[in-house]
Amino acid sequence: MSSADAARRSWSARSNDEDAIFMKDGYPVAFFFHPSVREGRDVLEQEITRHGGDVCEDEQQSNVILVDEEADIEHIRRRYYRSKVFWQQRVYIERRDFVPRCIRAGKYEHGRPPRKGMPGAPVGRIRVPFTAEDDENLAFYIATVYPSVFDGGRTGNRLYQELTEELADEPEYSDWAKRHTWQSWRERYRKNRVRFNPMIARYAAQLKDVTHGLGHDPRSRQYRREMRAQREEEEEESDRELEQQAEGGAGPDDLDNRAPDRVPQAHNQAASR
Repeated sequence: MSSADAARRSWSARSNDEDAIFMKDGYPVAFFFHPSVREGRDVLEQEITRHGGDVCEDEQQSNVILVDEEADIEHIRRRYYRSKVFWQQRVYIERRDFVPRCIRAGKYEHGRPPRKGMPGAPVGRIRVPFTAEDDENLAFYIATVYPSVFDGGRTGNRLYQELTEELADEPEYSDWAKRHTWQSWRERYRKNRVRFNPMIARYAAQLKDVTHGLGHDPRSRQYRREMRAQREEEEEESDRELEQQAEGGAGPDDLDNRAPDRVPQAHNQAASR
């Protein structure tokens, strides 16, 4: 009898007394703990072995790799599933709660990971028509970021990605930001900018006295021009001060107190008497 058949018989005999949930084709399912699983390993290992499975120390010999709930499982799955190494392609990546879920269900079964399609509206999603209120909300949002059409940036991707991904859970945006994808919001403005720009200008004028002011978004071209001019002016002023110090040997506090013959005046002439 081969060693494989002996192992099969041994595990089959062992599993008669327990619910052999973690058995496949007569062999125990081998689990490996991902480094993200730092606590509760002992309890999980007991549950796995009690229900017919095994825990191995070599991930290449495993059928299932368990990761912690706090770990980025999608990133880990991409690392394994897109690998050219065969064992990484065949292994399953599951969260640690996969074990109790199988035990409760009474069977060892993997669900298919949700497929993520190309950017744009998800497959099967019904296109939501734009409303006048959507347009007003979009115009107001753009006005708060790029109040002037000369700032640029209104057709960039990041503006609309921030709206749907970073701001959508904020109270001011939660009712409408996710009604459309970021690509749809961008195309809505891009194809209707002649109509949108006056709307944005109207909101920008209203916001002028109550927000950060026009042209102060760090991504706007106007803001960058203003900051560059300010830096150049500061550098020129610094150069003038250094030149004055080199010529007269005076400190910064004395530069504005020079007598016409380039001799520094005292701040308090009474003190010299």
